[in-house]
Amino acid sequence: MQRRHVLVLAAIVVLIVAVGGAAGGTNLRSVHTQLRGKASRGPRGPRGPRGPRGPRGSQGPQGDPGAAGTPGYFSTANVTRVTGTTATLCASGGGSCDVGLSVAACAAGSVVLGGGWLGEDSEPPVEATVADSYSSGGTTWAVIMVNNSSISASYAAFATCATPSGGALTHASGGLTRAERSRLAANLAAARAAAG
Repeated sequence: MQRRHVLVLAAIVVLIVAVGGAAGGTNLRSVHTQLRGKASRGPRGPRGPRGPRGPRGSQGPQGDPGAAGTPGYFSTANVTRVTGTTATLCASGGGSCDVGLSVAACAAGSVVLGGGWLGEDSEPPVEATVADSYSSGGTTWAVIMVNNSSISASYAAFATCATPSGGALTHASGGLTRAERSRLAANLAAARAAAG
């Protein structure tokens, strides 16, 4: 009999809890619905401090090879030698004719890499002084020579020139500038005066 009372009492408690829970759930949902309709978002808070710097990441994979570049403009096949005008020198002491000037000019679009002089086969300089030998204007090579021999002589300047295989090479001038002509004339006069 006592056991039966306990079971009945337990059933009553379960029933009360179930009903109360259902009612409480309903009330909670109702309150939540009311609050959600009335609530508004508050102001944004201040920005927080900056966090510590993270560790350095691992090195990424190597990239793909780049595309091949355009070919360069210089090629030994485009190097030429140009011979200038022949300068004939009279024997030493024969007057101003024992000093000569020869200029070799590269073709248009080319630049001079270097230069020098060549003696003529028939009468090469045997005893002479080169008063000046230099690049002039970036496209020419000039040589001033004084004959110190008792016989006449002939020579010619030459220029080693390079022509681009594509694009364009720039140079200071297409020929002798006024200043360079003045320098050559002064050097020529000085050489003639020294030979005098």
